[in-house]
Amino acid sequence: MKLIQTILFAITISLLFSSCALIVGGSKYNAIVEVVGAPDASIYYKGKNIGIGNASIRIPRNQADKLIFAVRKDGCDEKQYVFTTRKYRGWAFAGSLITYTIILPGGVPIPLGVIFDFAFSANWKPNKYETGIQKMDYKNYKYTLEYSDCNSKPAEDINFSIKEQLKGLEELFNNGDITEEEYKASRKKVLGL
Repeated sequence: MKLIQTILFAITISLLFSSCALIVGGSKYNAIVEVVGAPDASIYYKGKNIGIGNASIRIPRNQADKLIFAVRKDGCDEKQYVFTTRKYRGWAFAGSLITYTIILPGGVPIPLGVIFDFAFSANWKPNKYETGIQKMDYKNYKYTLEYSDCNSKPAEDINFSIKEQLKGLEELFNNGDITEEEYKASRKKVLGL
């Protein structure tokens, strides 16, 4: 009975105080994302727009090696930024092992802190040595996305596209596939009138 009480007490204390990595860094970190070269570009994460020019989003620590940000700007090609490495938080493991290990009767150690850290994936962090990542502190990492090579379409390509559309409309009208009203309305739409 005393063994069960000791285990329940240890689990209660561990849940209340969590563990070293979970307390100090949490199971998520803040990714502060900045687009350099295009402050008016939209930033996307998992298909969702998270900001324009810069954004902040909470990322589960175990996903630090699976990040994909997309940057979009009108008239430019979308560019994706992929981050594929993460680091193990060794100090957090040591802290959890030392401070949150209980000793059962009979001298059996149970590293509850380590168990909780692994259960909540608190042992990981972004790799600050990966290009574009800067560690600000244990909970905040800055992702710099270089987007200065915006490939906007040249004006002659746009004009060519308009010419082709007008030519196609005229052909549809001449073949009798669309009425004169449809032709005029579509022509105005293509010309932006």
